[in-house]
Amino acid sequence: MKSRDLNRISDRDLLAALDTFNDGVTGNEADYGLTAAQTTDLAALISGFETNVDALDAARAAEDSAKGARDDSRDDLVSDVRKMINLVRANDVSKDLLGKAGLDEYDDTQTASPSPTSAPFAMIDYGKLRHKISFRDANTPNSEAKPDGMLGAEIWRYIGDAPPESYKSYEFVTLDTGSPYDCYYDASDANKKIYYILRWKSKNGELGEWSETVEATVNG
Repeated sequence: MKSRDLNRISDRDLLAALDTFNDGVTGNEADYGLTAAQTTDLAALISGFETNVDALDAARAAEDSAKGARDDSRDDLVSDVRKMINLVRANDVSKDLLGKAGLDEYDDTQTASPSPTSAPFAMIDYGKLRHKISFRDANTPNSEAKPDGMLGAEIWRYIGDAPPESYKSYEFVTLDTGSPYDCYYDASDANKKIYYILRWKSKNGELGEWSETVEATVNG
């Protein structure tokens, strides 16, 4: 362990490294030029940090569970409401009644979607074995809105020590229609480097230019 690495490793790796350090010097303080008071204080700091890391992991797990429950209930709700709306439209309801229910008058005219003219850019928020990938349009970085006519952003990734020379080496992750997207990893992926690239996909299926490559490390 080098002191310059302390800010580069994951919380769990930091705890493991500091436990090893403290175990080694405790009881042998004089040999290391330290005092018993210093190792006692360090043990307390390690314990406090571990408590906070445990609390953060528990909060993230609860957030993931709550989000999953929210997503399931939203899917059920949207499915049920779509069935009801289809029944309403099949009943040839008047424009006035549609308006009272907050529904637009049905228009079966096909409108072409704009083609992608820009690229998204990604921002990575780190969790334990998780990357929360947020994206915005490069031309409107202060807005969370997708460009007009875009269905969502394709997310691709490459796992390795350095980004590949060709886009063909990236693997498709998902088409995300609403930022952010949570990308989960296995324990065996801890400390691996991940390279992400994104591109817009329009509602008519057209694909835009690739984004800049974003590098992230998987925290264990």
